[in-house]
Amino acid sequence: MFVKPTPGRKVRHPGEDRFLSEKGENVMDSFYWQRLKNNGDIIVMEIDNIQNKNIVKKGKEND
Repeated sequence: MFVKPTPGRKVRHPGEDRFLSEKGENVMDSFYWQRLKNNGDIIVMEIDNIQNKNIVKKGKEND
């Protein structure tokens, strides 16, 4: 699943000594990420929205 931190929040990536990228990252679905989602610490992005944004960006670059 693709997640990004809620604006203004820093979220630690489990098992790594770093924060989740503000632009978002693909992560394995787990209780950790579900808990952060339920607490409002992260936003889960829909795959269709991500793919559509990438298509729009690519289209703009080619113009």
